[in-house]
Amino acid sequence: MNQNIKGFLYAIVACFFWGTLPIALKQASAHIDALTIVWLRFTVAALWLWLWLPRPHLHGKLHDWSEGRALLLFAVASLCLGGNFTLYNLSLYYLSAPAAQIVSQAGPLLLIAGGIVILREPLF
Repeated sequence: MNQNIKGFLYAIVACFFWGTLPIALKQASAHIDALTIVWLRFTVAALWLWLWLPRPHLHGKLHDWSEGRALLLFAVASLCLGGNFTLYNLSLYYLSAPAAQIVSQAGPLLLIAGGIVILREPLF
């Protein structure tokens, strides 16, 4: 299959899943609390990575995680991601799914701004 078509199909599938996520989480949050949903998402992701990471031919060489700075950055990123997921799920108690989807679009812009301000990445 052509790489452009493959990339386009991956993008469409990702858009579909990200678009339906607030609707599914809104339905799930009526029966399950937000922390349980986040715990389940992280557990499934950890199990998937545990199965996928031992196969270096799929993803290339990993960085050396034995350095202290890399472990610290990984821990901070994990805590921030967990906080993001938890707060997003908690927001579904107060917002409708479409409103949560619209508000969540600010996330990538804030990520770019954080990279520019904190990591001093060039904008252009």
